[in-house]
Amino acid sequence: MSVLRTDFQAPTFAINTSDISNNTFTGARSFLGAKVFNSDTGVWSIILPDGTLGNYSIGSTNAKGTGFSIPVTLTVTNGVYSINDVVGGLITFAGASSAAGKRSVIHTITLSGVAALAYELWFFASDIATPAADNAVFTLVAADVAMCKGGIPIATTDYLAPASAFNVATLRSVGFEYSCTATSLFGYLKATAVTSPGTTTLTLTIKGEFID
Repeated sequence: MSVLRTDFQAPTFAINTSDISNNTFTGARSFLGAKVFNSDTGVWSIILPDGTLGNYSIGSTNAKGTGFSIPVTLTVTNGVYSINDVVGGLITFAGASSAAGKRSVIHTITLSGVAALAYELWFFASDIATPAADNAVFTLVAADVAMCKGGIPIATTDYLAPASAFNVATLRSVGFEYSCTATSLFGYLKATAVTSPGTTTLTLTIKGEFID
């Protein structure tokens, strides 16, 4: 949330009150123990613990319950990947978190390409200590452990295909919860078998919502 101070104007009536002690507002002092009142003017009046009354316009972005859909195009090698190789290098899901430390959840993952191949999709709150390029061996060190949020397997049985040479894997009800060090979630797609994508691009999409 962000708070902008406006000139004082007493509300004509208050329709609700709530404790906002767990919120931090940009550009304002501590609101620990404060009470907030919503007026008919659309301006929120805040009574601070010392009795000071001020009016604030409160705006919220990427709020709780807001959904997101983040597609990423991976540039891959149309050749052989070995087991444990990184496919496509670092993946950045920009805007996958409403703010640093806030929780989000992924509901659906889709991966589309030419061949129906098995992978593991690993997630991190920030990039790993030694970033891995496409076709490099996926290796983690001790410093990466705290940043690792977990992984999701993508099986060959997750794919559907039309008549043409095209496959799309859809993972539903994933329920993968995470938080980030900023607002981006990072990932790596790891080969779990000797594979060849049969293309130079894959499209990976995560869909979910913000918990905080």
